[in-house]
Amino acid sequence: MKKIILLIAIICSYIITQASHLAGGEIWYSHISDSTYKVHYRTYRDCSGIPAATIEILRYRSVSLGIDSSTYMPQDTFYYNNTCPNTSCEIPSSNLLGIEIREYSALVILRPAPDWQMQVTPAGARNPSNNLSGTSSTNYNMYIEATLDNSTLPNNATFPYAAINMRQNSSIQSNFNFPMLDPDGDVLEIEFTSPLSNLPVPPSYFNPQQMTYVNGATINNPFVSIPAPSLNSATGNITLNPCLQGDFNFAVIIKEYRNNKLIGTAMRDYLFSFEIDSNQPPTLTGINNTFLIDTTIEVCPTNNFTFAVHSTDSNLTDSTFIFCISKPTGATFAAIQSQNQIGYFYWTPGLAEVRTQPYIVVFKVKDNQCAEQSYGYRVYVKQCSNLSIKNEQNESVVKLYPNPSYNSMTFEMLEYKSGTDYSYSIMDVSGRTLRSGVIKNKKTHLNVSSFPSGLYFLELTRNRQRLGTFNLRKE
Repeated sequence: MKKIILLIAIICSYIITQASHLAGGEIWYSHISDSTYKVHYRTYRDCSGIPAATIEILRYRSVSLGIDSSTYMPQDTFYYNNTCPNTSCEIPSSNLLGIEIREYSALVILRPAPDWQMQVTPAGARNPSNNLSGTSSTNYNMYIEATLDNSTLPNNATFPYAAINMRQNSSIQSNFNFPMLDPDGDVLEIEFTSPLSNLPVPPSYFNPQQMTYVNGATINNPFVSIPAPSLNSATGNITLNPCLQGDFNFAVIIKEYRNNKLIGTAMRDYLFSFEIDSNQPPTLTGINNTFLIDTTIEVCPTNNFTFAVHSTDSNLTDSTFIFCISKPTGATFAAIQSQNQIGYFYWTPGLAEVRTQPYIVVFKVKDNQCAEQSYGYRVYVKQCSNLSIKNEQNESVVKLYPNPSYNSMTFEMLEYKSGTDYSYSIMDVSGRTLRSGVIKNKKTHLNVSSFPSGLYFLELTRNRQRLGTFNLRKE
């Protein structure tokens, strides 16, 4: 009897001491075939903690089917997510936070049911934080859950295609994008939620407790910043405002809707380390060098579509680098090598890509001083015959044709009013203005025969306010 008790004590001790300093977790699933799904889990660990386990446990259940089961999730991959060198991953005594990432997966059978729950409670304790009660002890773990309603059709959860950067600058406003990509084209919404745990009470694997925020933190303002962070529920863009130094836990939930019905959720839990850094992070412009970050653009199927984003840095000696971390299937990306890179997105969507939901294109910009930000841009692919700019009533106000063109193009101002100040500018992909003029009639003809073949941008203004931008393709 004593040997059995000793064995249980050893196992419990092993579970609790594995992967201390947990700094984040993400869960998602993908449909393989029939009732077979692959469930994925990604864990983030502070490198100064105890090493993570190479196997995690997935628990899943459906009350309606009477199924409550579990399986092992072997480790698939292991890597570091460090923006800067000399972190605690390379130098254990370093004060710079270093993050180790491990990804696990398992195949499971999920028969059609409206109430599947999947959860992973990684072995170990949360990293201590400034805003959650009890995380200074080893009594609180991390509970990550996803849900699935596949009673009508199979479903793929939105998956985090890129790891999150945990280090943030506490003294400035900054932007980053929560990775959200749904292969089924379903409607996604993201919102803050409460971090969960199933300790210190005896584990109840599908009845977790909400953790308590302290020191002025709340679900929607977990960083105690002024003002509170701004989270765009459609694109996943979040703007962080200056806050206190320290480590702050928070969680988000991504909800997936199909035909206005909730068919799945996926939870993500993170710990951000806010530090004072005199280095200002690099930034990106909106589409085609506009000032709007949350840019929306409409595209017609079978047309070549290109847009540019420009990187800048207030530190004039810094170099900036652009990376595309999410794009639609078939799209490509290229960056012009220079001190401040310009990134170009290329895509020719087909008729199959026409849908009401936008495609989210995400870019990350980094400088050579360890700072980075990320931004999401919405691209709508709609069925259309001519390229046009529409008003708030979805009525065309400007049309451009033919596009592409060999010699000349025409843009038509459908709501042209005499006495209104209209103007146009034609720019190349670097943003350099090649031609500009005043619009004096409802129809304006452009001779582009002298332009080399390639992509150009036509920007229209009304009373010095930007009306819209077209992509011009010269053959």
